[in-house]
Amino acid sequence: MAASRVWKQNRWKGPEIPLNSDMMTDLICYIIRKLVVAVSIILFGCMNQNSTDQTDPTELMATIGNINDRIENAMIEESISQLMAVYNEQVNFMPEYKPAIFSHGSLAEFYENWWEKTDITAFKKQVHEILVFTGFALETGTFQMKYATDSSSEREYKGKYMVLWKVEKDKPSIVSEIFGADTYLEPYDIPYAFVQVRPDSGITPRVSEEMMTKVRKWNEEVIRDVRAGDGNARADGFTEDGIYMPHFNSMIIGMDSIRKYMLKTYDPAAKVYVQHTYQAIYDLKEFILVNGHFKGGWGDKDNGGAFEGNMSNLRKKGKGGKFLMHRQLANNDRGTVVF
Repeated sequence: MAASRVWKQNRWKGPEIPLNSDMMTDLICYIIRKLVVAVSIILFGCMNQNSTDQTDPTELMATIGNINDRIENAMIEESISQLMAVYNEQVNFMPEYKPAIFSHGSLAEFYENWWEKTDITAFKKQVHEILVFTGFALETGTFQMKYATDSSSEREYKGKYMVLWKVEKDKPSIVSEIFGADTYLEPYDIPYAFVQVRPDSGITPRVSEEMMTKVRKWNEEVIRDVRAGDGNARADGFTEDGIYMPHFNSMIIGMDSIRKYMLKTYDPAAKVYVQHTYQAIYDLKEFILVNGHFKGGWGDKDNGGAFEGNMSNLRKKGKGGKFLMHRQLANNDRGTVVF
């Protein structure tokens, strides 16, 4: 019993050894060295963890390039299984002249109905750029499709697109896709014009209330500038290296081109009005992607018109913490009505 008590005393209290000043200095130095080693190990581990979380941009671009090859083949071969394997279970798909689609099953049904009466003879994507974020990547580019339907000979559909990839364990899947023609088309001119799309419920935006407040404020600023017909203000809302992809037009790249387009497009006399709603929001830290729906018109009930459509807006944090428009693509989801 005595030996047991001594062992406990020595274990918890330690030996009672008097310490002089030199021994105390050595002890303090020893403790400091141990702390430095421990902190270094922790920091090294964090650095390794961060490097593991960050996808190599070059490898990711190559991976997306390979997937795009599979998409092209799937479109021509009309392989639903091959194409749907590319999409995330939660997807925000915004086709031109059709309502937005928010589920894997509805998207598969869309392609099945489309291909039932359409023969796609050629499809090619041309990547313009891929922006890599933590856990996501944004791809923009142009596409060209040749197709024939039961009632028409071979036709062409071409335009621009914007795709958000979710990257999990180096396996990208599409969570957001929007595209639109670069020349004017009527609703009956698109290759899937006859397809009926059932309305889907949107994805619940998973961002903080603080971020939602900012999103609403940004959109209020855009709406204000649109209503005022202020082209300069619309251009000032973009980054210097921004890209705007408007309805029925090709990519407009850089501030000079964006400003010229906005000044040509917006006129106070047009009396344009618009309102926005939100479909899906993706917080990308220094960036944020907002997918939404717009509804508006111009003039009045006797001499005007109405329009509706989808938009995907990538905003980038600039000086002073303000998020400016960096990449934007919009399309019409139904025909324009003229009063």
